[in-house]
Amino acid sequence: MVKIGLDAGHGLLTRGKETPNKIKEFYLNDRIADKVTSILKDYECEIIRTDNNEGYTDESLSSRLAKYKAEKVDAFVSIHHNAYGDGWNNATGVEVYVDKKATLKDMKLAQCVYNRLVKYTGLKGRGIKKENFYVINQNAIPAILVEGEFMTNKANHKYITSDAGQTAYATAVAQGLIEFLKLKKKPLSSTKSLNDWAKEVIAGKHGNGHTNREKSLKKSGCAYSYAKVRARVNELLK
Repeated sequence: MVKIGLDAGHGLLTRGKETPNKIKEFYLNDRIADKVTSILKDYECEIIRTDNNEGYTDESLSSRLAKYKAEKVDAFVSIHHNAYGDGWNNATGVEVYVDKKATLKDMKLAQCVYNRLVKYTGLKGRGIKKENFYVINQNAIPAILVEGEFMTNKANHKYITSDAGQTAYATAVAQGLIEFLKLKKKPLSSTKSLNDWAKEVIAGKHGNGHTNREKSLKKSGCAYSYAKVRARVNELLK
């Protein structure tokens, strides 16, 4: 099965990474990553999250890189939102980064996502750029870092925190991956919601113990992280 490395940049406790009205960048990044996962659950792929899914640990860049390389994913996307300074301003636009020594596959993945990001969000395109960002600084696996709209742009703050704005960003990433990886849809009978997976765990279909359950869910094609399934189990059992 095709594997996709998906990363919500930073963490809830990362200093300085927030909007001027104190919404954490990780919160925005995580919302996008969750929406990408939700869209791709209908496709034949496995999502490997490299961040700490609950956000309370800002996983090191080296651990994120090591994880998706060890998993031998077929493509990697790191989700971010841009910023200029600490206060509100007019800096605007979206951009996609590749490594300075980008391969043709890196560039193709970037183009697949970037074109849609500009089209779906309606935001200014700042281009595809090259930079030695640690988390994408390897050339064996196609990898990009996406910068959504500036968190410091007051005019577009409502948009990037809205469901519509976040869905547009996520759809651009998901559809770009679908094109790049030539993903195929699962048979209709095999698509399951987060609630479906949680109910299976409650029913004991994935064994006992967190390690066994996580392995069983992955083997069964669950596109959601174990942390998400576990959280939903807890909600259903309340």
